[in-house]
Amino acid sequence: MEIGLWNEFPTGYIPEWLDGSAWGTSPTGLYPHEGIKNSNFELLINQLSDFSTHNRSVLCDAIEKQSAAFMSEIQLQALDQLKDKNTFTVVTGQQIHIGLGPLYVIFKIATAIQLAQELSKNHPNHKFIPVFWMATEDHDFQEVSKINLFGKQWDWPAPESNIPVGRLQTNTIKKGLQWVKDFFQNNSSALASIEFLEHLTEIHPHSFADFTAHFVCHLFADFPLLVLNPDDKALKTLAKPIFEKDLFSSELFNALDKQSVEIQQYGLAGPAYFRACNLFFTGDGVRERIEKSSENEFIGVDTGWNKSIAEMKLALEQNPEYFSPNVLLRPLYQQVILPNIAYVAGPSEYQYWLQTTKAFESMNLIAPALIHRKGGTVLSPSSNKKLNRFGVTAWEMFGLSDKEIQNHILKSIDHNFQINAELGMLNNEFQKLFEKLYHWQSPHLKALKKTAEQFEKEAKRAAKEAQEAALEKHFSEIEWKSFLELKSQQFNVKNPLERSFSWLQLYLSMPNHKDFLSMLTYSLKFEEEKFWLVQP
Repeated sequence: MEIGLWNEFPTGYIPEWLDGSAWGTSPTGLYPHEGIKNSNFELLINQLSDFSTHNRSVLCDAIEKQSAAFMSEIQLQALDQLKDKNTFTVVTGQQIHIGLGPLYVIFKIATAIQLAQELSKNHPNHKFIPVFWMATEDHDFQEVSKINLFGKQWDWPAPESNIPVGRLQTNTIKKGLQWVKDFFQNNSSALASIEFLEHLTEIHPHSFADFTAHFVCHLFADFPLLVLNPDDKALKTLAKPIFEKDLFSSELFNALDKQSVEIQQYGLAGPAYFRACNLFFTGDGVRERIEKSSENEFIGVDTGWNKSIAEMKLALEQNPEYFSPNVLLRPLYQQVILPNIAYVAGPSEYQYWLQTTKAFESMNLIAPALIHRKGGTVLSPSSNKKLNRFGVTAWEMFGLSDKEIQNHILKSIDHNFQINAELGMLNNEFQKLFEKLYHWQSPHLKALKKTAEQFEKEAKRAAKEAQEAALEKHFSEIEWKSFLELKSQQFNVKNPLERSFSWLQLYLSMPNHKDFLSMLTYSLKFEEEKFWLVQP
């Protein structure tokens, strides 16, 4: 099994404006540093050079406390480097799934690692450390509750309360790991990896966040990748100014509102909804949205508690860890606690980050470069065999329509196949004749035009029949149908495989995932050809 990687995104995968902003030289102007070609890293280095020494120290202490026990030597060295004022971070994040979820999550992490390597090479007086931000405070359990393998699914039993996913008990996924094990009874390497995950449920029985952090550190042990759980009291204490402004002022709401107007004027709709209060409360173990009432009180929308302004100020002062930012405050939280020079985002994330520009300004924070992740697809041996049989590359499968693919194959069968071009040339000659007949005021012009139209119609019909006959001569109807199904299932820009194919399935099927990850991060360069293959 191979991974097909793209350095550009196939036509139709993302909107044209996003392609120009993220990969081209057409920024929207809605954000200070859009995409790899429009980001001024030298300026960002200068702006971040005075990042708070205190905040950096708190950050490093938090990471050490959370992960030092299971970090590799190279990761511990990266943590030590992060203590230096000339070191910056490249962050990517994701709500945590069992086995990390779909394949694109690995592409996000690999993109952050590769970008950090590239920046370190281009700016030798500074170091850049990739960081995986675990979105442990999200509580959309349905998004993380499934394991998909070989077209089948296991569902994680739902918890009794709506708690942040990072705080879920891990002993409840043991049945899921046993279900996974049943697929790999004859694969000793896979069984060892599954047993390692089972072992992690015993080491971290009360924290899905710790379970995931340990797995990610293990998976990327050969890379200087740091893992961060933001659900941390010391880190939340640093973010109190953001929380205070959101709770007790309308300044952040106004900033988000003004940016929303600019986004709409550009022709986009902001994907993330913002409110007068953009914080959640987890004081009772349940993550619920805080709502400001008209009576200057705060209400928990799920459990119905209410607090006065004075009570809320006291809660924030004593227990900042009870407050959890939503998707639009999270970038600000990141930039307070991290010396972050770039954020690696997926398509939806990229768009909601465009909503944060004025919020960053409101908090006097430096907005990091906004970089779109790399992507790819899975190519099985049978898929490759079909592509070779039809003489079509994976990139062409993404970029061409069914009709264009058919014409491409016909040209490979007959290099003189140019039916559309021939008809076009013939039509040009007809037009020249019609112009002369018109000039001579010929009474036969109308009849001849009708004859020409009929001829063109018959020629196209004959060509279509000839094309179908040519395809049938080389490929059976079953082969052709199977080929089109392959294109629809594995090369569909509207529903790409990277969003549904489980990383866990690929990981357990690979003989050596570390070699694969090394090749993956090496291949994800920012100035390479647009598509290539990596063999796990």
